Amino acid sequence: MDSLNGSPTANLPFEPTGEQLASIAWRTWIYTDTGPKRTRLGYLGAGEVVDAQGPALVNAGCPGGWYRINPRGFVCIGKGATTDLRHPVVVASRRRAERTRALPHVYAMSKPQAPHLYFKLPTRDEQQEVEGDYASDALAWLQHHRPTPDVARGDFLDIAPEAPAFFREVTQLTKPYGTKQGLRWRAHSGQASAESGFAVRESFEHEGRAWGLTTELDLIPLDKTRVVTPSAHRGVVLGPGEDLPVGLAEEGWVALYQRDGSGVMTSAGALPKRTLIKFTGDRIKRQGVHYWPTTDERFVTEVGLKILRPRSDFPSVAIGSRKWIDISLKHQTLVAYEGQKAVFVTLISSGAGGLGDPEKVPST
Repeated sequence: MDSLNGSPTANLPFEPTGEQLASIAWRTWIYTDTGPKRTRLGYLGAGEVVDAQGPALVNAGCPGGWYRINPRGFVCIGKGATTDLRHPVVVASRRRAERTRALPHVYAMSKPQAPHLYFKLPTRDEQQEVEGDYASDALAWLQHHRPTPDVARGDFLDIAPEAPAFFREVTQLTKPYGTKQGLRWRAHSGQASAESGFAVRESFEHEGRAWGLTTELDLIPLDKTRVVTPSAHRGVVLGPGEDLPVGLAEEGWVALYQRDGSGVMTSAGALPKRTLIKFTGDRIKRQGVHYWPTTDERFVTEVGLKILRPRSDFPSVAIGSRKWIDISLKHQTLVAYEGQKAVFVTLISSGAGGLGDPEKVPST
């Protein structure tokens, strides 16, 4: 029990025993310890399941009992978490975030005629009553997005041929604690706003229409949305012997060159905007133009490039092989470090307010 009371081993990973707990709230907080001065480490999203270690520690801050979880932290059993993995929120959230993919969920944006938020799978008559004539648009959308032998769309939108049994059996989905409950009509709880965005756990066909289950456990007709295609952009890994600087193509196309036997630079294509380029040495100058040597034995002109240069100093956390990240809101870049060695470079997309006050404008 000492480990639950904040001993030095309290936040170390433990060997799983099969005991687990799950989040049944929109956001279940993970804490550093169980005492009155505990702080937040992060949170579990609705339906997330993690390894747990008991016995539960009951105190004034958690009548339901605290459980230690892997890899670190403590979660309170109550409105936000449960050890019952058969809870309706857990069962409905069976498809969880896939963090190895470009996006952890499928994301969709509402069209001007926004989707209704259904709390059960509606019949054709119920859909007709709520939305009017929907069938032709729904069928056209489904035919466009359904995978075909020559177009495999399953990388980001995998529409199952029918709804899972659980959704066919329930008369009303249980919403995660902390989400907007809304009023209840015959089959839905209102209509989303025209600017809504949705994280979709899974999608399937029902009554000749494609449906998505959102992370808030609403069922939405996907033909009322625009599905977001994941970006093809990837960061670059800096392996042993590789380091900053790294180039970033800021213009529409940045020219590539190759050097012939006499040292003359000749055109060798171009790089699209937002490409990250690793260099193999310092820049050179030919006829007044600066070029950087790339890893594929070509050269890229400095015109149109942003050069992400090595740091001149480091924060106190940059010791040994400790992992930390360096984010530039000005340049919209992220560099991951192990100690003072840069190991990964990528782009970010922060708030539209730039470096403004996040209390007043949409900045990060």
